[in-house]
Amino acid sequence: MADEENTNTTEETSESKNGGRATPGLKTLLMKLGLFGAVVVGGLVAGAVASKPFSPAKAEASAVGEMGPDGVIEMQPRRSRPASRRTPPRDPKELYYYDLNRITVTLNEPGMARYVALTITLAIEKTDSKVAISDIEASKPTLVHRLTVYLAGCKLEDLRGDKNLNRMRREIFDMVNNVVWPDQTPLVVDVLFKEFAVS
Repeated sequence: MADEENTNTTEETSESKNGGRATPGLKTLLMKLGLFGAVVVGGLVAGAVASKPFSPAKAEASAVGEMGPDGVIEMQPRRSRPASRRTPPRDPKELYYYDLNRITVTLNEPGMARYVALTITLAIEKTDSKVAISDIEASKPTLVHRLTVYLAGCKLEDLRGDKNLNRMRREIFDMVNNVVWPDQTPLVVDVLFKEFAVS
């Protein structure tokens, strides 16, 4: 009971000093400032982490290492390639080339009608060619549809320059392999542009 009276007197004293209004205590103010600071710092850190581009090369580095002579494990980056990518053999004679039909699409350009005509050639290892061709033929309607929708979403600036063409080639490569072999090892090892015309 004495504690309640003591608390009331402290509240009355702080109210009377500030014209009848209760002010937050110093501890409460510091806690609020600390919480605000933590939220701001957390947001800055999250923004910095989210703004860094993903690097597959850094993601491939792992805890693979060898024991050195001094007993310390020396870390080595893992030398493996992603499952969705296969490197073409060096000798083109070991590849079978399969041409897809020409696709002509209106580009996503407001105010003017611009067209792109594209014919791609799929490179397949000769040892896999019979299986790959039958799989591609079975998936061809879906594949042509996805390529048409992809190209129709492009703007003229998306098609200019070698960097954009290489990006498109990689995206088409991934699209082909994901459409034809969604949960299997892809058999197409490269995508080549046979015709690429913008008008």
